[in-house]
Amino acid sequence: MSLQLLKYRLIPKDRCLLDCIVYRLVDRGEEYYRVLKLLRLLRNPRELAQIETLLDMHQDVVSAFKHETRARLVLVAVYSKHLGLIWCYGVAVADRELEIAKAWADKLFEALKACLKGTYRQAVFRELTYDEACEIVRILMNSKHAAAIIGLPEPREAMARPAKTAYYYIGTRIVEMAEEVVRGLLALGEESAYVALAWAVPLDICKSTCAH
Repeated sequence: MSLQLLKYRLIPKDRCLLDCIVYRLVDRGEEYYRVLKLLRLLRNPRELAQIETLLDMHQDVVSAFKHETRARLVLVAVYSKHLGLIWCYGVAVADRELEIAKAWADKLFEALKACLKGTYRQAVFRELTYDEACEIVRILMNSKHAAAIIGLPEPREAMARPAKTAYYYIGTRIVEMAEEVVRGLLALGEESAYVALAWAVPLDICKSTCAH
């Protein structure tokens, strides 16, 4: 792989909260920064208690951000023996200049919070604490095994109805696949992390990917 992690650091704010996680990366000889900001789901009403519904929430956010190509939308589900299940939504923005990446991450993070809180008003979200972020990073960095999947998830309902737009059904199949993965990891009782990254890929790249 050409992508390498050079360093990372967690930046706190307001004593106990996390501002962001900054990664310094190099890919094919080009160095750049990626800024990650996360929002934790603390409490959700009974009708949102199912894992597949939480993944549906991520799909809704992906649809809302489909025209913003700067952001990678992030879903993180980490099981910690100390803190239990930590379920987060967030944004990651990359740029050669750290200040530019940070400014866009701040802007899009506010949009993400507005989207989630406006759509799911009974759910309770808050920004991560610094200790929670340290626990997430610890589990991610200490994991001995990893599996990565890239592509466009197969639509769950595409067989029954024609797609209205190129983006209409993107992300629906991930609900069916991921709910089994997350439940399986929780059943093992071992510390683990499930991470989903979504990016508004240009339409020509989508068509090329589907063709192969």
